[in-house]
Amino acid sequence: MVLGVSKTLISRSVDSLEKKGLICTCIDEKDSRIHHLQLTGECKPILKIIDEEIGKINKTLFNDVSVEEMKSLKQTMSKLQKCVEKEE
Repeated sequence: MVLGVSKTLISRSVDSLEKKGLICTCIDEKDSRIHHLQLTGECKPILKIIDEEIGKINKTLFNDVSVEEMKSLKQTMSKLQKCVEKEE
């Protein structure tokens, strides 16, 4: 499991995105067990929509949050990310 998601689900999701032409996979030159994922040009319109929606959500969520509170939140999130990375 990676962040509570099974390897099988990740594999199926990657296969699905690859079949749709949204990503391509490249095998690492030094370690063939490693597969790098790369976005294709086909996903640009989807990414634009996602970015716009995230912007709307963030505007709603953080409307009443001060700059100082945002800085504090960012620092806390960075710490949490480091903890998760240690566990992997």
